[in-house]
This record gives sequence, structure tokens and C-alpha cells, in this order.
Amino acid sequence: MPDALEDALRQHFGFADFREGQRAIVEHLLAGRGALVIMPTGGGKSLCYQLPALLLPGVTLVVSPLIALMKDQVDALAEHDLPATFVNSTLSLEETGRRLDGLAKGAFKLVYVAPERFKNERFLAALARARVSLFAVDEAHCISQWGHDFRPDYMRLREAIDRTGHPTVAAFTATATPRVRKDIIAQLRLEEGQEFFIGFDRRNLFFRIERTGRAEEKVDVVLDTIERFGLVEKGKPARHGSAIVYCATRKNVDLVHETLRHSRIPAIAYHAGMADGKRKEVQDLFMEDEAPVVVATNAFGLGIDKPDIRAVLHYDIPGSLEAYYQEAGRSGRDGEPAECPLLFGSADVRTQEFFIDMANPTRVTIERVFDFVRRSKEETPEVDFASLGGDRSQAVSVEAAVKLLEMEGMLLRLASETRSWDEGSGNGLRRAREESVRVRVLDRGPLRMDFARLAAKRRNDEERLARMVQYAHGTGCRRRFILDHFGDLSAPATCTACDACVAPESTSRREPTEDEAVLLQKVLSCVVRMRGRFGRERVVQVLRGSRSEKVLSNGLDRLSTYGLLRDCSTDFIGEVIDALVEAECLKVELGDGKYPKLEITPLGNEVMHRRKSVPLALPGSSVSPQTRPYGRTTSGSALHGRTTNGPGLLGLSSARQSLDAYRRLGHLDRVAAERGLVRSTIVTHLVVCLDSGEEVDIAPTLPAPRRARIEEAIRRSGQVALAAPVKSLLPSDYTWEEIRLTLAAWRRNAGAAAEGG
Repeated sequence: MPDALEDALRQHFGFADFREGQRAIVEHLLAGRGALVIMPTGGGKSLCYQLPALLLPGVTLVVSPLIALMKDQVDALAEHDLPATFVNSTLSLEETGRRLDGLAKGAFKLVYVAPERFKNERFLAALARARVSLFAVDEAHCISQWGHDFRPDYMRLREAIDRTGHPTVAAFTATATPRVRKDIIAQLRLEEGQEFFIGFDRRNLFFRIERTGRAEEKVDVVLDTIERFGLVEKGKPARHGSAIVYCATRKNVDLVHETLRHSRIPAIAYHAGMADGKRKEVQDLFMEDEAPVVVATNAFGLGIDKPDIRAVLHYDIPGSLEAYYQEAGRSGRDGEPAECPLLFGSADVRTQEFFIDMANPTRVTIERVFDFVRRSKEETPEVDFASLGGDRSQAVSVEAAVKLLEMEGMLLRLASETRSWDEGSGNGLRRAREESVRVRVLDRGPLRMDFARLAAKRRNDEERLARMVQYAHGTGCRRRFILDHFGDLSAPATCTACDACVAPESTSRREPTEDEAVLLQKVLSCVVRMRGRFGRERVVQVLRGSRSEKVLSNGLDRLSTYGLLRDCSTDFIGEVIDALVEAECLKVELGDGKYPKLEITPLGNEVMHRRKSVPLALPGSSVSPQTRPYGRTTSGSALHGRTTNGPGLLGLSSARQSLDAYRRLGHLDRVAAERGLVRSTIVTHLVVCLDSGEEVDIAPTLPAPRRARIEEAIRRSGQVALAAPVKSLLPSDYTWEEIRLTLAAWRRNAGAAAEGG
């Protein structure tokens, strides 16, 4: 017979039964006991506080950072005649006042609020007059600086709980590691509460790694996934579900979005730089099945509850496993099969390292910002992020410093202003934004800042990225790796829904030729001589004979393996290393926790000494690496019937055709028009040719003074492989194509000089 709780569940929500764990949580909260609830995305956590809210006296306060979702949840409750409202920044002052009066008078059973409300004295005063029975904290991992989405406003919650008469506290999260869970308990004083661990496993999600180095390879995987799930028919949504493609940068969002549109895929783009109205329009199109694919940064997805998302693809590696699993978990909420491919190229890690640098300002930056506001004669000085940062790429770091100073009570952010300008580039003009913030100085005394804690936070960010990279390099069960990370030991060692378990032996693996066996010896010997102290990038640099500062300062140019593979490209050597990791001849270790390190395994030792041979997914099938330094089959292609053997769009043959045209025409746009390709592809072709040793005169494209300025930035950065660290040292009018061409010319000249020496 149904009991009172089941009656209430059916009456208010129309459900016949509770889902796993829900009933125990509801009963616990109704008894007035605190709880930390860890429940997988889509597991029904909102009901765990909504049902008690209706049965308890007074009001339930729900703290959530998901402003976009608040109205949807309140509207859904209104359909069941349940008195609920929300209070956030989308309301007018007059409407906010009306709702606060209703809160104080007990007119609502549920009130959703954004965490920044707790800075508002008017809100706190209304809260003090209300009878709060349950204080529910959604996305509770945001309270921990050890989590992937730390939000300083969550730090005010403990004070707010104290001011509301110490109601029952319940914290909910889907992505908390054991360390973060411990921090949530401490921050919200839930030591006497109970931890409900429903688990993290989403068994209908298929996890796989696509090892791809080129944009064309990555887009090919995206197109392949869309095609296999039948999301598009004849250029229109097929109403067979939808997909999200996550990119780390707005630049990549634009690149992938444009490429999909050219392939007649009705995709839409979303990132935080878009106007609020445009972002809402994009979200509505996606939710209403008008567009089957959204290409977005991680700004998209919080509050998205679309049951038929068939795939969530990560075009770039995320900064942590927590972020990856939260975003991947937006797929398959209807319980049907869904895919979560991670398109991994080792160079992509640099983007996340750059984000870590920007999110963790140096002591010098923090002191500079504080000194500026403290010395200002104005009560509310304006902090201009760009001017204080030295250049616009550093503005994020300055903004992070402002947030830290606010957390310490040294200043209060009042308002932001946005200015736009047109910024020149090789393809015309693009819009950019510059922000400033007006602050109120609260304390002009000495700077109070726990720099040891900030250093620990940075180390934590680096460790989380290292763990994410370890996942991407791993060869064992993907699901087991993820669940181990979250402390969920319920799943077996292998599964039936990841590429490592379903197809552990890739069809592209083969026995190496004699020449390739010698090549493998050289790579493995180099790893041995570097004694497990360095990662993939440094091994590649040593084998290619790089003269980078980090190679020279560590004395790596004195190794016997230095320059052994000078004739091979960076990408080719990296792919050989990846193949050795896949075959468990090399392993990726976290080392000191900062960056992944390469070590040889016992099997690798046998292969190095030619006592054993193992099949490997080596790049290419019949052409020696010296004559064909680019191109390989991606791990997912063999699984899905699509092969990418051969150099493809970025192969050497196509690149040399572009070089011949460039030598004749002397202008990138003319070459692009003649070949029917976009300008950026021509630039990439010239980079490929330079990296393969061809002579390319970049003077017609890049005047000598600009080239000299870029070369100085290269020397300062100590980086010869990636453009982002170099660009961060240059004025904003220097384009990516100028930097890429100069870097390639630098590498080519360095290689030629080494050979001559």
C-alpha cells in the first residue's frame, strides 16, 4: 500500500515511485538532519529537496549558480500549483522587493537564489524575518577551492545559514572528488550530517579517446559522430537527437562552427562573449530541436536538461576530469546510448596550462592591483584590466586578482563596463572586448593575502590537469579510471562501454618493419636516458635536436640520443610515443604532480633491446617516417569504418602544391583563391613545408621588423612549438598566422644550423 510519502510524490509530482536513493534522502531531511548528497547527473536530485520543501513548515531556500535554470524550475513547480519563486539579477528592483516581501511573509515554499544575493543586506534582512526550514545548496562543489568550478560567493553561505536560525542544511553535487566532499562538509559544518553516495556511474555513456593532432582530423571525428547517430538529413535536423561539441576557446568554437556549416550541418555557436539575447536564442534553438548541434565553450550547458543528447564531444582537452565528466554527463539523460569522445592532441594541453596561468595571478600582479586601488584618491576607482595587465592577454589574470582581493574583504566590486574595438587580422576584422570594473576600497591598510594557500590552489589546478592528461594517455578501462577518481569503487575493472574494453586491440596495429624497430629503439632509449624526469614534449625536442632554453638548461643536448630523429617532424615523433604508450611500452606518470612524465615499462625495455616485438598503431603503413612525417589513423576511425591513412588535407603532397603556388604568386590570398582553400590552410601548408625542411621565403607575408619582434618573443618565451605563449608576449595586432610562420621558420633554421654544426 502506498504510504504518505508516496502519496505526496504522486500528488505533487505525478511519479509512482522514488528513484534510487531518493526516499532515504527525503526521509533524512524531513527528520531535520543535514546531508551531503552525491548523485549522478540526471539522477533526480532536485526532487530530494523539492518534496521535503512542500512537507516542511516555512520556506526552503535553494542556492544555485544556474540562473538560467531557476525560471524553468519555478515554472515547472507552478504547473503543479506549488508556491515557488526565484530572486536573482534578472529582476527589476521593484519586482525583487515584491518577492522579498513574499519571502518574509511566508508566501512561498521554495525560493531559488543565486549565491551573490548573500552580499545584499536587503536580501539578508528579508531572510532574517523568514522561517527557513531547509537550506539546500545545489552544485555544492562550487564552495571548494579544490573543485573545478570554485565560486567565491559560495564562501558566504555559512554566514547566511547562521543568520537564518540554523536550518537543516543539504548539499548536492554530481562531481565531487573525496577531497572536495571533505571540504564541502567542513565549509557547511555538516560533520554531524550523513553522506549519501548514490554513485557516479552512467552506464549508457560510451567513453573513447580519439588521438588527433590536426583540426581536419578532429572535424572528421565530429562529422563521423553526427553521421552515425543520424542527427542530420539533407542539411536539416533529423529529430534523432542532438550533440554538443565543447571547445576550449572561442577561436576554436568559430572554427568548428564554420567548418560544420560548410559541411551543411545546421550547427549553432555559443560562448560567453555573445550578447545575452543571442545566447538565449541559441539555447532555445537547441532545446527546441531547431538546431541539432551546438559548438560551445564550457559557458554552455549549466542548467541544460535535454534528454536526447546523443553525443558530447570534447574538441579540446578540458582542465579536469570533473569538468569533463560533468559536461559529458549532459548526454544520454533518457537512458539511451550516448557517446563521449575526447579528441586529444598533446599540444592541446598548452591551452589549459595558459588558463591555469591566467586564473592564478602571481603575487606581483595581486600587489600591483592592490597598490593601484589603495593609492587611488577616489573612493570607487575604476580598474582597467587591459592597462593594468600590460596587454589584453593578461587582463584575465588582473580580473582574477580583483576577485581574490574581494574575497579577502579588501575591496568590493561594483560594476563592470565593456568596450569593444575592431582588431586587425589576416582575414579582415574581428571584434574584441575589453572590460573594466569599478570597485569600492574597503581597506587601505597592508595587503592581507594567504599566498601559501594561493600556491596550493595553483598546484591543485595543475594536478587536476595532469590527471586529465593521464586519463587521455591511459590504455585501461576509461570508466574505471573516472570512477576511481571520484572514489566510486562500485564498478568492475572493465566495462562494455569504452574503447579500451570494447576494442583493446586496434585494427590499425601491426608489427613494425626493421626500420621502424630501429626507430622505436631510439625513442625508448631517449626516454630511458631522461630518467623519467620529463614528459612527451621534452622527449620530442631532444630527439629532434631542439635548441630550446629548457632543453639546454637541463643539459639534455648532451644526451647520446639528442638529435637522433632530427629528420622527423614533431607530430610524427609524438605519434610514435603515443603508439608506445598505447602498447604499454611507455607509461605516463604524474611524477611530482605537476606535469605527466614518461617512463619505460618492462615490456618497453624488452622491445628496446630487441628481445620482443609488439604490434603498434604506428603512423603510416608503408612509407618510412623520414619521407612521410605526417598522418596516421585515429583510434576511433577503425572502430567506425572510416579510415584516415595518408596525409589527408595537411599531407606533404598538398602542402608542396601550396608552396609551389606561393613561390609563383607570392601572396597568401592569391594562393588560397587558386587552390580553392581558405587562407589559414595555406599558412598551415607552409608551416608543414618548413617543418619538413623546405625553404620558404616568408618575407612577402611578414615584414622584417614584425618578424624581428616575434623572434624576440620566441626567445623570451623559450617556446618553439606553440604559438600561444609567444602571442602572450606580443601586442594584440600580431596575428596567429604571422607567429606560426615565424615559429616554423625558426625551427627550420635551428635544425639547419644544428646539421651544419
